[in-house]
Amino acid sequence: MGRLIKYLATRCVPARLYLRLVYRRKFGKPADLRNPATLNEKLLWKKLHGYEPLHTTITDKYAVREWVAGRIGESYLIPLIATFEGVEELDLQRLPDSFVVKVSHGSGQVEIVRDKRAIQEGQLKTQLRKWMKENHYHLSKELQYRDIKPRLIVEQLLIDADGRIPMDFKFHCFHGQAEAIQVDIDRFGQHRRNFYDVDWKLLPFTWSAWDRGGPMWPNGRVVEKPAGLEEMLAIARTLAKELDYVRVDLFNCRGKVYFGELTLHHGGGWERFDPPDYDLFFGDKLDLKRDTR
Repeated sequence: MGRLIKYLATRCVPARLYLRLVYRRKFGKPADLRNPATLNEKLLWKKLHGYEPLHTTITDKYAVREWVAGRIGESYLIPLIATFEGVEELDLQRLPDSFVVKVSHGSGQVEIVRDKRAIQEGQLKTQLRKWMKENHYHLSKELQYRDIKPRLIVEQLLIDADGRIPMDFKFHCFHGQAEAIQVDIDRFGQHRRNFYDVDWKLLPFTWSAWDRGGPMWPNGRVVEKPAGLEEMLAIARTLAKELDYVRVDLFNCRGKVYFGELTLHHGGGWERFDPPDYDLFFGDKLDLKRDTR
């Protein structure tokens, strides 16, 4: 019954009503979509009124590679191993021992394979088939996901000098300028999240999904200022200059910067600030009427 209700809600409820219902459930209050003021309200407004065809290109995990290469160069792309239009085309025997596989049309749907000999091929393919059938638009109402062609993308697995998955740095950009840098710590363990300004000063808030009355990803340990921060800031500004708001995700691995992805509606507009005043603070930085080009 729960799956049926979710299916009907995501496909039959009009987008505006759906967004309002989810917002109220997550925030405990109604969203003002007529005169949005907070950042989360404005991100929901953009789902309804801000779509442009470019958004589909830069959300597509495969198509965005060409778009990014044309602006900052191919050297910043994670090396591509293969692409497949169907799961049955995926042949582990022809892939390296370690790799990352993800879907072109997904959000957070990534499988990290450190050693292919240690995984069950059947289980991996079952998971990938499920992802290939999904359309993230139904769950989030983000139009940029609706028409992306599903495909599998296999990329090189980045490993830092300590043998760990490198930390990624997420630059929240408003009208071409980075205003906050998100650092997710130990994402595959005890997940924590810090925010810094461009001078690497820790910002006094959390911005996270909530569970049981508090943030799921509270602040974590101190993260030292990365050596490539200025280079990453320059890349973020370059990739963000055509957009009013975008989150630019970058990796810094063994002294080299790599592009991760672009996100147009962080957390779907459903992650809470604590203190909540920062929702309005960052909302003031997003002018929905400004022409960024």
